[in-house]
Amino acid sequence: MHKGKVTRLDLGMRLSGVPFSLTREGPIDRIFKALGFSEEIQTGDSPFDGAVYIACDHPALASLLSRDAAARGAILAVLSAGFEKITSRGPWSR
Repeated sequence: MHKGKVTRLDLGMRLSGVPFSLTREGPIDRIFKALGFSEEIQTGDSPFDGAVYIACDHPALASLLSRDAAARGAILAVLSAGFEKITSRGPWSR
């Protein structure tokens, strides 16, 4: 908490052990993708793919997000609520 405002929320849970970062996609992300400097998982859900930048190349996350509309909706809700990033540091963080 900083000046009465929540600035970070950490939740611990066991996922698949895949490190990832999900953020709101911005103009710089689009430029880097267009120039070929970065590649990104695409889920096939155009509104989600245009709104969320997925920093991960693991096929397990790609599969999960592609088939789970509820997960995509929850991610959009969290990012729309003002949180800046959803991350997993992988199996080495407990």
